[in-house]
Amino acid sequence: MTSHQLRLTLLSALVSGVIVLCNTTINLRVPSLVVYHQIGTPEVASLVLSAMQLIGIVAGISFATMVGIFKGRLLTIVGICFGLGLILIGLSQNIWFLGVSTLFAGFTYSTSLTTVFHVLSEKIPLHQVNQAVSITVLGCSGGASITTFVLSFIGGLSSDPIFIFSVLGIMMMGMAIISHFITKEEHASR
Repeated sequence: MTSHQLRLTLLSALVSGVIVLCNTTINLRVPSLVVYHQIGTPEVASLVLSAMQLIGIVAGISFATMVGIFKGRLLTIVGICFGLGLILIGLSQNIWFLGVSTLFAGFTYSTSLTTVFHVLSEKIPLHQVNQAVSITVLGCSGGASITTFVLSFIGGLSSDPIFIFSVLGIMMMGMAIISHFITKEEHASR
C-alpha cells in the first residue's frame, strides 16, 4: 500500500470506529433514556431499537440513488446528519420524537457505514481492497469495544442524556468533516 492508500485506510478505520461507537451508544442508552424520561417501558424501547435496525433496509435500498445524487459528499452529509440524529435522541422527551429521531439516526448510521466501505472499494486498488477493508473492520470493532469506556468518561462529566448524546453527536459531526478529506482526495489508480 502506498502512503496515500494507508492514510485513507487508517482514516476510514477511525471514521468507521466513531460511527460504530455512536450506534452502539444508541443501542445501550435508548432503553435507559425511555426509563429516565418515563416515556415508555423497556418493551417500547426494544420496539424503537428494532425499527431502527429495520430502517437499515431502506438505507440499503436507497444507497445507490444517494451516491448518484451526493457523489463524493455523501459520507460528509450523512455523517453530519447522523451527528444531528444523536443530538435529537438526547433531546427526546416523548416516545414519538424518540422514535423518529432513532429512525433518522438508524438510516444515517447505515448509510454512513456503507459509504465508508464504498469509498474504500472505489479508491483502493482492487488487489489491496481486502487489506483495507480488514483494517477498517478493525476500526469498527475498536469503536464498539471502547463504547463503555467512552460513555463512562462522558458520564463522569455529566450523566444527563442530552449532554452524552450531544458530545457524541458533535464528535460524529467532526468525523464527518474529517471524512470530507477521505472522499475529496483523488482516486488511487487501480
